[in-house]
Amino acid sequence: MISTEFVKAILEVQQRTGLKNLLLEKKLTAIADTLEKKEAQLNEVLSASNLDPTAMSVVTRKLEDVLDSKNSAIKDLQYELARVCKAHNDLLRTYESKL
Repeated sequence: MISTEFVKAILEVQQRTGLKNLLLEKKLTAIADTLEKKEAQLNEVLSASNLDPTAMSVVTRKLEDVLDSKNSAIKDLQYELARVCKAHNDLLRTYESKL
């Protein structure tokens, strides 16, 4: 029956979407954890290095560039997660309206 096939297709999409959501959430958490560890390591190195102010400024600027890049990647992943969640919710609403 068409209804059975439709339900089966919906369930498959839900399963794939759920898996994608889980993977994106894990990836986002891993990136955030890595960033936190790297910031701590950098702070330790900078404290121990006794760099002159000019060198410290260069290192700080480079760090800010890296952080901006990582923050952009995090925002992209958050957007992708929101997009997939919305698609999932839209699909569920469509399915429910067909019943």
